[in-house]
Amino acid sequence: MRLVEVAGPSHREDGAPLYIKNAFNTMGHPCVRKTVLEPPPWDGVEGCVEVDWAADAFPDLPELIPPAPSIIWNSDTHWSSKSYLYRLNHSKRFSHVYCAQRDAVENFAAQGLPVEWMPHAAEHTVYTPRLKDYATHLRANLPPDPDAFRHNMVVRHPAYDWCFVGFMNTDNRIKALEALCDGFPNAFVLSGMFFEETAKVFTDSRVVFNISVCGDLNMRSFETLATRSCLLTDRQQGMAEAGFVHKENCLIYDSLEEGMDLLDWALANQGERERIADAGWRMVLAKHTYQHRCQTMLDRFTVLRDTKGEVARL
Repeated sequence: MRLVEVAGPSHREDGAPLYIKNAFNTMGHPCVRKTVLEPPPWDGVEGCVEVDWAADAFPDLPELIPPAPSIIWNSDTHWSSKSYLYRLNHSKRFSHVYCAQRDAVENFAAQGLPVEWMPHAAEHTVYTPRLKDYATHLRANLPPDPDAFRHNMVVRHPAYDWCFVGFMNTDNRIKALEALCDGFPNAFVLSGMFFEETAKVFTDSRVVFNISVCGDLNMRSFETLATRSCLLTDRQQGMAEAGFVHKENCLIYDSLEEGMDLLDWALANQGERERIADAGWRMVLAKHTYQHRCQTMLDRFTVLRDTKGEVARL
């Protein structure tokens, strides 16, 4: 299937839009990037995909009407009512809608949109276990299979008891990080770090601490597990459905006090901690890579083509 991915006007390509485009191409479905400044018609296109690139931050850009069949995957409905409303209205242009935030699905559906939940994923060639060699050519085409990593993995020797990498932009995050730093000072805490550098910090830590913005199953949950690290996270929407199981493949807390107790337990029980981390890694590779998300979209495109993929204009 020949696909086009709609993107913003920036030359920058990274994150989920890039991962989806690369996964389609790796899977044998040619996918090219077109910006909103390159409107259709696009020759030979059989399907159009848009992965959330924060279009609401560029209000002066033209609104593109994508050729059918088309799919959009929203990921930032939770930041504010403004971002939510933008994505709701923008999604009306597409044949089918996916939302990464579970609570947005019910709200979109109430407005008559054909919507499903599709949670975030991990780019398994970027968020990897600790490797001997991070050369791109050794990682770029790795399948989501634990055996594919074995020859390049090394035994980890963590320097930090725990780490947090992410935005420190909510009161609950700041309060939690302050408490953890007081109680467990051997930590790495930083904002503004991404991709391979973040993965290396995860693998250099015994536990990766995570706290969502508002109970959403965030991207860091998947990326942490993809590095074969022990995830300590708050309880999030859709965790059970996605396969996150407490003390089987991650650690889940319902209060800050419980989270601190679990961190203490994980640091004192190396064998259990490493068993949980390995199980989480295997679960993500089996179910939650961008290739899995692309397959979900390809299956939907098959249905849309059979039904002509027309958009129900609202």
